[in-house]
Amino acid sequence: MKTKSIAIIGGGPSGCALAILLKRAGHKVAVFYLEKRPEIIVGESLVPAVVPMLKALGVEEEVKSYSTYKPGASVWLSKDEVTSSPFSAGKGKIEPYAYNVPRVKFDKTILDKAKSEGVTFFEHIAKIEKTGNSDELKLAAETIDFCNDFFNGQPDWIVDCTGRTRTIARLLDIPVKTGKRKDVALFAHLSGAEKIEPCNIHLHRLHKGWSWRIPLVDRTSIGVVINPKHLPEYGNTLEEQYDNYLKADDALSGFTANAKRETSVVKYSNYQLISERFYGKNWVLTGDAGGFLDPIFSTGLFLALKGAFRLAKTI
Repeated sequence: MKTKSIAIIGGGPSGCALAILLKRAGHKVAVFYLEKRPEIIVGESLVPAVVPMLKALGVEEEVKSYSTYKPGASVWLSKDEVTSSPFSAGKGKIEPYAYNVPRVKFDKTILDKAKSEGVTFFEHIAKIEKTGNSDELKLAAETIDFCNDFFNGQPDWIVDCTGRTRTIARLLDIPVKTGKRKDVALFAHLSGAEKIEPCNIHLHRLHKGWSWRIPLVDRTSIGVVINPKHLPEYGNTLEEQYDNYLKADDALSGFTANAKRETSVVKYSNYQLISERFYGKNWVLTGDAGGFLDPIFSTGLFLALKGAFRLAKTI
C-alpha cells in the first residue's frame, strides 16, 4: 500500500518535526494537539547531534537567538574537583557545539515552523479506537467529524507522539521494561545563581544523588535527582523539598546562595522505560511515547527528533 495520509497525535518537537518532513515529501498530514505547555520542561541541554537536524528543519538560527551556546560538559566529582570536556575534543564529523534552550520557546519554534510550511493542525485530543480484535487502530467517529473528514476516511497511519502520555501504548496495554533506578528529579529555574562561563552543562555528584546546572540566557536551570525516600526530611511540598535541599547540600548552596527561584518546582518520576513494541499494522510510536532514558546524558530531544527523521524516511 502506498502511504498517502498520516495522523500525528501530539504537537511536541517529535510530532512537529515529523509533520514537517512528511509534508515536504508530499504526504497529507495533520497534527492533533492542544497548544498548552507547562511552565518549564525538562530536556533543555541539547547534544551536538541535534544541530544537523535543526539545520535540516531550518530552525537553527531562531533557536540560536534565544539560547546559550554550549561548548561542552563539566562533571563535578566533589565540591572542589571538576573535569570539563569540550565537544571539539571528540573530533567527529558533526558540529562541536550545541545549545541550552528554554524548552517552551524551543517547542514553539518547531511548531511554528510546521505551521509555516503548511502542516494542518487540529486543536483536539484525538480519540483512537481498536478495530475489532485486530492490530489495526482507527480514529473515532467524533475525531473524524471534528477534522471534517480531512483524511477522506481513515488515515493510512496513526503516529503516537504524545510523549509520556503514551496514548497508544496504554490503549493496547503494550508491555514495558523499566530501569532499576527509582529516583525522582525536581527542577526549577533560578535567577541570580552563580554564572557559568563557558556555558557548559554542569553535573554534580551530591551526598544524596546528583544534580544538573544548565545556564540559560537570563536564568539557570537547576535540577536534583534523588531517591524519594530522602525527600520528606526536607519538607512537605515540592517547593520546600527543592529549596531546602539546595540549601542543605554544601556543593549547591555555594552556587545558589544569592539565587531566587523564578518558577514552580517540577517533578519527574517516570523515566527509564521502553515499550516492547513500537509499531503495528497501521500505527507507530516515536519519541517518549515509545520510551525514554535517565536524563543524565541529555538524550531526550535527540531521541525524539531522530525518531521523527527515521520514521519520515521509512514512511
